[in-house]
Amino acid sequence: MVLDMAQFTRSVQVHGVLHFLARIGRMRRIVAGAVAVHGGLAVKFDADNAFVLFDRAADALAAAVAINHACASAECHDDDAIRVGIGLARGRLLLVEDGTDLYGDCVNVAAKLGEDFAGPGEILMTGEVRDEIASGCALDLVETEFEIAARAVRGFRTAC
Repeated sequence: MVLDMAQFTRSVQVHGVLHFLARIGRMRRIVAGAVAVHGGLAVKFDADNAFVLFDRAADALAAAVAINHACASAECHDDDAIRVGIGLARGRLLLVEDGTDLYGDCVNVAAKLGEDFAGPGEILMTGEVRDEIASGCALDLVETEFEIAARAVRGFRTAC
């Protein structure tokens, strides 16, 4: 899972960096809580992004839904709202020995989905993630195709 906060540039320009740093802190607490509940590992937080591992796609999706619901229900003014886009991908990866970083094609794909394609409140997933959770997903998923690194990636889009 790769998560990206929406409207970083606009928020910093309008409210200043300290305001946005407070929002990043709130987002990190929301993500850490949902990840702990759903059995994931928060590998790193980098600026307004979170990089998280799960053993099961269903747990990643449940955490993503919980994160979006927690962000949407957080009591705050419109200018202070936390909105995130989330990308889910699965595959082989390298988790560095001290557990502070990760590499692999699936990480790159999840990052592109979460940072570049997902809008605020959206969860985008690859076809492999959707195939793993096929029988247990109650969300409305819309099949779509993304171009990532000059190749077509079958994916699914949902909003919480």
